[in-house]
Amino acid sequence: MPDELDIEGLLARMNTTEPTSQKEEFNLTEYLNYKKFSNLEEHHDYWMEIKICKIILNDIKSHSAFLEKLSRYCEGIKSLDFSDVQKIRYDAEEESYIVYTNDRRYEIYEDDLRFVYPRIIDVPDAAEYEVAIENGGVLVFNKYTEDPAYKVPERIEK
Repeated sequence: MPDELDIEGLLARMNTTEPTSQKEEFNLTEYLNYKKFSNLEEHHDYWMEIKICKIILNDIKSHSAFLEKLSRYCEGIKSLDFSDVQKIRYDAEEESYIVYTNDRRYEIYEDDLRFVYPRIIDVPDAAEYEVAIENGGVLVFNKYTEDPAYKVPERIEK
């Protein structure tokens, strides 16, 4: 005959036994860090905006050849002194990058930057653009505007 179960003893033993696994305590800092860096693809545009602000600042500082191209789309930026720059910000509503100085704002429209920095800026919305081959080079131009064509840089083979 099978042994009878001692229900009273079993319940007493269960009440005095410590759990083998403990629930981890919630750490707000770890959670926020995980949330911030777990989906970096969602922040791609943010990092691109920072990258472009830094590029514009470096071009102003070094008076590079790109500053000449920038001056075609933003009057007066060519003569801007690096020490006058207070900040550079992207304004989503205006869709432009704005260089702030003590007494002036220099606005550079976002779509114009693809002509200044063709290797950095992606050509947006492929449905609006056409590709043409001319004199052995590839040109991309907007179907609906009179913007100058963007020449695709040649790939350099090593």
